[in-house]
Amino acid sequence: MNIKICKKCGKAFPATTEFFYANVGPKYKEPLRPKCKQCWSKEKRERCFGQYNIENRQDVYKNCPECGNRYPATTEYFYKAKGRLFGVSVKCRSCSNKQSVESSKKWYIANKEHCAERWQRYYRKNREYHLERARKYKEANPEKVKHNYRRKDRRRRKEKAGLPVTFTIEQWLQCKEHFKHKCAYCGKKKKLTQDHFVALVNGGEYTRDNILPACINCNSSKNNKDFFDWYPEQKFYSATRERKILQYLNHDGKSQQITLLALGL
Repeated sequence: MNIKICKKCGKAFPATTEFFYANVGPKYKEPLRPKCKQCWSKEKRERCFGQYNIENRQDVYKNCPECGNRYPATTEYFYKAKGRLFGVSVKCRSCSNKQSVESSKKWYIANKEHCAERWQRYYRKNREYHLERARKYKEANPEKVKHNYRRKDRRRRKEKAGLPVTFTIEQWLQCKEHFKHKCAYCGKKKKLTQDHFVALVNGGEYTRDNILPACINCNSSKNNKDFFDWYPEQKFYSATRERKILQYLNHDGKSQQITLLALGL
């Protein structure tokens, strides 16, 4: 077997096209190129893209053709791509992600039934796993689960009436903290529920300015009554707590009925 030495790295290889590129054409005297395939490819890569190598040229900038913004030609702003100018993708990361999301949405809309069937098959196959996972989540986040159930129910009812639903779990925790985890009406430390200052049937919104922490007894007793009519009649009435409630809700102290008439409800 003939042996050929690479002029670049000096290593000896069998003189075959497995290790050396062939010289095609009558002008070449030797049938094989003088450099091995590895050295030849490396030299060509350096010759073509060496001047734009992002590792050597951190000061090079590139314009994104999609958004038109100018970014440094580094993998911080562009995805890495072999054989591309600067060694990075054409579009910036943000535009590439948007395109990917949009194409995924289009595909999902076009194949909605297929996705539903595939999910059903997957769920049936892994039903026990999902049930166990849901059970653990409920045990670890009981407050959040209850709030999500309430929020879905309120959203459904409010959307029918065309009223806003913006109350979040964070606002509920802040609300309880503000009243020191006690009932806003009687001041007792009991299991708290979400009470609408203006009742749902009277057009009360599910927002931060209309929800108070109340024990089950106070919540049931108040029901859909006017706060200014109901609260002074209670044995546990407190002018201090009343001021605190109105201050927290940013209420002007007017009767609920007057407020509803002003709103046209």
